[in-house]
Amino acid sequence: WSSFFSDLKPPKKWNKDEIEKRVMSNFTDFKTNYALIIVTVFLLMLFSSPLLLCCLLLCLGLWFYVMVIRQGEIEIQGQILDDTKKAGGCGVISVFLLVLTGQFLKLLGIISFAFLLVGLHLVFKPKSVQ
Repeated sequence: WSSFFSDLKPPKKWNKDEIEKRVMSNFTDFKTNYALIIVTVFLLMLFSSPLLLCCLLLCLGLWFYVMVIRQGEIEIQGQILDDTKKAGGCGVISVFLLVLTGQFLKLLGIISFAFLLVGLHLVFKPKSVQ
C-alpha cells in the first residue's frame, strides 16, 4: 500500500498515449487495491444508510426467491414467464423500489464516487514500469 499512495502527480503531457500507458500500468499493478477501495467505499456507505441496506436486502431476497427457489417457468395470470422475463421483472421491481425509497440516486452516487477515486488514481499515479 505504501507504493500505492506515494508519488501522485499529474502527467506532464495530457495526450492519449501517456494517459493510456499510466492507466494500463497502474491497473495491472494495483487491481487488487482498486477492488478493495471500491468494496470499502460501498460497504461504508451501505452501513451508514440503513434504508439503503434494507432496500438492497429486499431486492436480493426477491431475486433469490424468483431465480433460485422458483426455478423454471412461472405462470402468472395465464402468462408464462421464462428466466429472461423473470430477470427483467425483478430488475424493474428493484429499480422501482430503490426509486420509491429515494435510494437509487444514493446508490448511483456511491458507485460513481468509488469509480471516480479509482479513475483519479489511475491517471495521477505515474506508471511504475518504464
